[in-house]
Amino acid sequence: MNQPNQKSEKQSSEQGRNKEQSIEYQRLLEWWHALADNRGDRAALRRASSVQQVMFNPGFHRLWHRLSNTRWNRSERVALIAALAARIKQNDARKPFAAQLGSPPAGREKAILSGLRFRRLLQTDRPDDLLQACSRAIAIRNGQANITNLAESVYWWNDRVHRQWAFDYYAANPSAD
Repeated sequence: MNQPNQKSEKQSSEQGRNKEQSIEYQRLLEWWHALADNRGDRAALRRASSVQQVMFNPGFHRLWHRLSNTRWNRSERVALIAALAARIKQNDARKPFAAQLGSPPAGREKAILSGLRFRRLLQTDRPDDLLQACSRAIAIRNGQANITNLAESVYWWNDRVHRQWAFDYYAANPSAD
C-alpha cells in the first residue's frame, strides 16, 4: 500500500547486500595479495586436485577465517575459491570471467575457450570437477581472471549463474561456436 516505504526497504536491502558483497570481495582480495608473499601455501593450493586437499592447507584456513562470518560461509565453496584464486596471477576486473573466456585473443576470431569446452564447464556440478574445469580455463587465460566475479560465480554455482555465464560468454563473441 505504501510504495515509497517498500521501495526504500528494497533499496536498503540492496545496499546491505552490496556492502556485504564488497566486504567479501575486499577480504578475498586482501587474502589473495597476502598469498603472493606466502609462496608455499600458494604452491600447495595450486597443486591441490580436490576440494578436500585444499581444506588441509593453512592458506585456505586463513581465507576461511576471513569469510566464515559473511554470506560466503560454506567451507567447501570457500575451498574451491581458494584453490582457483591461487591459480590467478593477475586480477583482471574489466569483464566478467565468462566474457573473458568468450573474448578472442588479439588477432584471432575464435574465443579463447572453445564453445564445446565452455558448455562442458557449465555442465559440471561437482566441486572437484568445477575446480578442474575452471583451473584449465584460468590456465588458458595465462593466469588472468576476474577474481571476484569468478569467486561469486563458483560460490553460488547454479542454473542462474550458468545462464549469466552463457550470456556473458556469447555477448563477448556472438560468432562463437
